[in-house]
Amino acid sequence: MPPGSLSVRRGSDPSRRASDADRDRTAQLLNEGLAKGFLTPEEHSERLDAALAARYVGELVSLTTDIPASRDLAALQSIPVSQRVDALCSKVVRQVQLGPATHLRASARFGKIVLDFRHLPPDGDPVVVTANCFAGQIKLVLPAGAQVVDVGSSRFGQRIVRGGRSGNGQLIFVRGRTRFGQLKCVSADRFWKSWKRKGALGA
Repeated sequence: MPPGSLSVRRGSDPSRRASDADRDRTAQLLNEGLAKGFLTPEEHSERLDAALAARYVGELVSLTTDIPASRDLAALQSIPVSQRVDALCSKVVRQVQLGPATHLRASARFGKIVLDFRHLPPDGDPVVVTANCFAGQIKLVLPAGAQVVDVGSSRFGQRIVRGGRSGNGQLIFVRGRTRFGQLKCVSADRFWKSWKRKGALGA
C-alpha cells in the first residue's frame, strides 16, 4: 500500500479489529503530521502510544482525522493561483473572501500587505497562500481556531507563526520566501489588541 494511504481513516469498519499493518499506517500518518507541523511533539508521542495500543480500527481513526495526509498536501500545492496581491513601496490591506480550492499569491517588495482572513468559514476548504517578501512585511490575520502550516523559507528575515496548529477551524497552508523581511501570522484577538494599542490598522 502506498505511503500516506488513507485506508485506515476512510471506508473502514470502526468495529473491526486493528492489524499490525493498520497500526503501522497510522503511525506513519502521525509521523507525517509531526514533520509537517500539524502535531506538537507531545501530541505526537501521546497519539503514537495510543496507536500502538489500539485494538480496533475506530480507535485509530480518531487519532488521525484532523491530519491531512501527504497526498492531501501535495494536492494543495498544485492548486493554481486564483488571486494576487502586490505591494511595491506601498501598503495594501485586503479582506480575503475565498472560494473553493483557492491559492492566493502575495508579493511585498519594500512594502506591506495585511491579509484579513477573519471572515472565512471554519469549515471551508483549505487555502494556500504563497507569500513572497523582500525587504517588506506580509501579515496574515487568522480566524479563530485556524490551523496554520508554514513550509516556507527565510533568509536574513523572519517568519513568525501564531494562531495555532492544533485548532479545528480553517486550514491555511503557507509557503513562499522571506528575504530581508518578515512574514507574520497572528490570531484576530492578538491583531486587534495590537491595533488598539498602536491606533492603526496593520501597524
